[in-house]
Amino acid sequence: MAKLNLNNLDYFANRITSSLPIDGQHLKDEFKDNLKPVLQSFFEKFEIVTREEFEIQKEILRKTRAKVDELERLMNNIENK
Repeated sequence: MAKLNLNNLDYFANRITSSLPIDGQHLKDEFKDNLKPVLQSFFEKFEIVTREEFEIQKEILRKTRAKVDELERLMNNIENK
């Protein structure tokens, strides 16, 4: 599984902290610093993958399914002889 890009964590943390009604940049910065590990843990827990990795795995599954179908067809031919 691909490691989550830390820039994505910054993006989510910035989006969340920018919507907070907290005055004072220091509090927002502290909250953001504490939020990043929480977000990272959340994303890792749910095993979120990148679109690229998903597409690669989807193609592998498609090829494997085709091979299984071909093997089943061959087995049926052998059994019917």
